[in-house]
Amino acid sequence: MRFPSACASHADRRKFFNRFLERGMAKFQLLKKALFTSAQLKEDALETLARNKEIFLKYNQYRLQRAFEFMPRRTALVFRVLPFLLHVNHPDFPGYVDNPATPSGIKLFELAPEAYNALIVLFPNAKKVIDNPQAFTPRHNFIRSLLLMGSIGSIAQTKSSDFDFWVCVHEEHFKPCWMDRFEKKLALIEEWAEKEHEVETHFFPTDIKKVRDNIFGEAGKESAGSSQAKLLKEEFYRTMILVMGKIPVWWIMPPGIDDKEYEELKNLVPASEGLGEDNFVNLGNLYEISYEEFFGAALWQMNKAMDSPFKSVLKMGMLEGYIRAKGKPALLCTEMKKGILGSGGKNLSLDPYMMMFGHILKYYQGVGNKKVLDLLCKCFYVKTGVKASLDMPDKEEMGFKEKAVLDYVKNWGWDQEKLSDLNSYKEWDVKKVLRLGADVHGYMIKTYQSLADRLKEESFGGHIITQTDLTILGRKLFAFYSNKPNKLVNLRKAFEDGLLQDDLTFHASLDKARKTVWNLYRDQLARIDIEKKDVGNKLLVVNYDLVFIIVWMVFNKICDLKTRLYLTPNPTNVVLADIQRLIREIHEFFPGFKIATLKNEDLVSEARKKYIFAVINFFSDRGKWDVESVALFYLTSWGEMFYENHSNPEAGMNALCRCIGELGLSDKAELPEHARIFAPKGHQYYSLLKTVRQTIEESVGTIPELNK
Repeated sequence: MRFPSACASHADRRKFFNRFLERGMAKFQLLKKALFTSAQLKEDALETLARNKEIFLKYNQYRLQRAFEFMPRRTALVFRVLPFLLHVNHPDFPGYVDNPATPSGIKLFELAPEAYNALIVLFPNAKKVIDNPQAFTPRHNFIRSLLLMGSIGSIAQTKSSDFDFWVCVHEEHFKPCWMDRFEKKLALIEEWAEKEHEVETHFFPTDIKKVRDNIFGEAGKESAGSSQAKLLKEEFYRTMILVMGKIPVWWIMPPGIDDKEYEELKNLVPASEGLGEDNFVNLGNLYEISYEEFFGAALWQMNKAMDSPFKSVLKMGMLEGYIRAKGKPALLCTEMKKGILGSGGKNLSLDPYMMMFGHILKYYQGVGNKKVLDLLCKCFYVKTGVKASLDMPDKEEMGFKEKAVLDYVKNWGWDQEKLSDLNSYKEWDVKKVLRLGADVHGYMIKTYQSLADRLKEESFGGHIITQTDLTILGRKLFAFYSNKPNKLVNLRKAFEDGLLQDDLTFHASLDKARKTVWNLYRDQLARIDIEKKDVGNKLLVVNYDLVFIIVWMVFNKICDLKTRLYLTPNPTNVVLADIQRLIREIHEFFPGFKIATLKNEDLVSEARKKYIFAVINFFSDRGKWDVESVALFYLTSWGEMFYENHSNPEAGMNALCRCIGELGLSDKAELPEHARIFAPKGHQYYSLLKTVRQTIEESVGTIPELNK
């Protein structure tokens, strides 16, 4: 590219910088010489950066508007007040920590009229405080930027999409005790949003310097650890929305420049009043990713697939497209930025998830793998949450998502029968759901193995992923996929809530030997319809052990506390209240378990029993106070659930005492957090529990109450 002279016209210089912006990867070293030999050219460079800033802000506003279009009203209210709750530390609002040295405050915070109105709706009794900024304005603004990443504001956003925030701070400005209080504050706001308004929110305290250096810690919570540091940053830059605070400086830089070029241009920013260093946060450059890191990311996606398979299957497809590309692949975040900035702000509707999916389609169409392509299209379609029809009204009357999805299905050549089938996914029988799940997990394993073989062949050298992360992630895979005696099988679901039911019916029947068999059905069904076998494909599972069915369905998220339960008349002592209470207590004792929540310190150690739940005399006469049966299930530190049912009372109590001893707790006061005893309510309920407790104490010593 030829550079204009210092005496060139302003129009010529502007054309040059626009061409530079479009090409992205142009050699900046030559440009640097021109910049510093001409004050005018330096001014033009700053003008380009200022222009990029204005384009980014317009694009950011467009994404926010789209996000609100897809949100239910209550969710939108919560979203609007979250920055305020982070900004203040006041007893009238969620997130209050009773210590004046609790970090709060967001740089450049503004209370917009919409946020003010949302606060009045959600906190009407705090209007006087809200109307008096001096009552809540913090002395220091510790949060430099509040940034949202993920599906929000894209075609992948649904009514149930959660909020994942990066809360950017300088940890070096924090005392250790301050960070503890800050994390407590974030947790309190998360809890309020979830419990009060059913809005799943995650705040990730993000140290600016660590992210700049691509340090995300080891794999834990929702972190990807060392396995995909730059891939996480790529997704962040591609999907992020600035909610409040400083703009990431990466977004105003020309696309595709290397680290040295990035630093040269970044150093120009403080010299400009229009840009101003105080308006930006430097989270580091990103322009290329090594093949080794693609492998680490593939390993991480294998683990994510256990909790959210449909998300991971698309990301795995993206990774394969990257690693199989000829030459250095262009990062999607770079392509996204080119499209936004290169259009001069005329192409604000670029969608980060549609761009990712386009990358996947292009790769698999190129290799001609129609089976995998069809699988990925199905996952993407269900992820959008749109129930499309080829008979949908004129496109002018449709929203953005409906238009885009309808265009996709027409290009794929899907007929109405296929659409209707996917639209009724929630009504599929279990076998069909699990067949799709098997396809998804099979694809993940095959692709991971393919990428691993590719890396071995190429011998790229170096190890991006740490040995600790390999151990942690590998053991999660083992815990999920391995089969062991008495272990509950993790159902291979394609979608996280794929089997979650609104209504379930329990029905007891007799086999040829007149032994009671328990059947679990989807929906509310009458006994007469079940006995006539007029229930279609609604049967979910059959087993002689009702307690096993209950544990199995809770562990595999077939029911939650909102699921309505029904029980047909049966010849046993079991009543519906027993089933409802047992399910409620299991949910309370194992709250929201996910593979991703396993602790690192547990996974780097040998597996051990961590949580034990015993069900006593579930089928016995409610007047019995002697132990007749013990159903025992326990969760290990590696996330594996095991189940035993002892009809011999002595063997059952011995097993229970042995398991409690194996918890290895030095302080018996902690035992109620790790062990629970359940018995159906009846005349001898307390006498039965007293008998159980006495037996346990003879084995392990004095213990606190273990029943709720």
